[in-house]
Amino acid sequence: MEKVRIINKSNNTVLAYAEVARKTFPRMRGLLGRERLSEGEGLVITPCSSVHTVGMRFPIDVIFFDKQGRIIAVTRNMKPLRISAWHPRAAGVLEVAAGTVKDLSARPGDELVLWPVME
Repeated sequence: MEKVRIINKSNNTVLAYAEVARKTFPRMRGLLGRERLSEGEGLVITPCSSVHTVGMRFPIDVIFFDKQGRIIAVTRNMKPLRISAWHPRAAGVLEVAAGTVKDLSARPGDELVLWPVME
């Protein structure tokens, strides 16, 4: 699976190193089956305008972004068995460990940049 480094260009911080789920099955699976997300780890799902945590074992922070990479909404500490709001302008989401958004101050209007990571 493709990997990227997610940078919040607005405050020059690295939000996560993330796998990118673009195909149907990886998008549907998301983080299901994982025990946790480590600090600095994430998953980008694109296209995506809503997520759920049904069947998950841990809470996450969810960052919705548009086609230009601007954050349009943030859901902090989304616990298991929840469904997010629908964000029709969202082109994708970044799912990271709960607490990441608070620690790195990601907020609506910030600009994200996705840089490919070579392995």
